[in-house]
Amino acid sequence: KGDNLKSVKYLMLVFSFVSSVAFADLLTLKAGAVVKSGVNIATGATASVNGKTYELTTVGSGLRNKVVVFNIPVYIAQVMVSDPARYVKTADGALSSLDNQKQVAIRLTFLRDVPAATVSTSFQDALDANKVAAKDGDMVNFMTVVNKGGDAKNTASLTIFLTKNDDGTETLAYENASTSGAATTVIQGSKDLTHKIMSIWLGTVSEDSGLVALKTELSK
Repeated sequence: KGDNLKSVKYLMLVFSFVSSVAFADLLTLKAGAVVKSGVNIATGATASVNGKTYELTTVGSGLRNKVVVFNIPVYIAQVMVSDPARYVKTADGALSSLDNQKQVAIRLTFLRDVPAATVSTSFQDALDANKVAAKDGDMVNFMTVVNKGGDAKNTASLTIFLTKNDDGTETLAYENASTSGAATTVIQGSKDLTHKIMSIWLGTVSEDSGLVALKTELSK
C-alpha cells in the first residue's frame, strides 16, 4: 500500500507540472503589413489553449541580435496582449503594465538555428538580471519545458502564451514549432508567473547589447 500511495503522489506531481499536451497550433496569426527581416509582423492572433480561445493584439516587435564580433540576427520577437489600451509602451512602464493584462504572448521567429541549451542559457541570464531565482519553482518548470522543447530552427517559431486564472494562479503554454509534430505544453504556475517570464524581454536587461536594443525596439 505504501508503494502504491507513493506512485499516486508521483503521478499527481507530474500532472500538476504538465497539465496537458495538445497538437493544435497555439497561435493563429492575423497578418499585418509590416515585415522585419523577412518575418511578417501580425496585427494580432487568436490563442487556443485547453479548448478555450483568446484574442490578442500585437503591441511591439523587434529584432534580437547577438553581438560577437559583429551583429548576428537571432530572432524577431512579437509581443501580444489581451487589452492593448492598458499596455504602457515605454521601456520603464511596459513590464509593470502587464499586471493589467489577462493574457500575454510572445512569439520568437528564429532567423538561424539555435540549440535548446543556448536558448535556455539566454533566458536564464535575463532572469538572473531581474533577480528571478533559478530555484524558483515556476522557473524550474519553465526551464524544463524549454530544454525538453528542443532546438530552435531557422524560420520556425517559439511561442509562449500566459493567462491569469480566477483562483490567482497563472497558466503558461509553450510551443516550439521547430520540432516535427510539435505539441503545446501547458504548465500551471503561481501569481506573477507572467511578470517573471516577460522580464526576460521587458525587464532589467543584462549587458547584452542585442537584448538592450530589442527592448528599446519593443517599446517604440
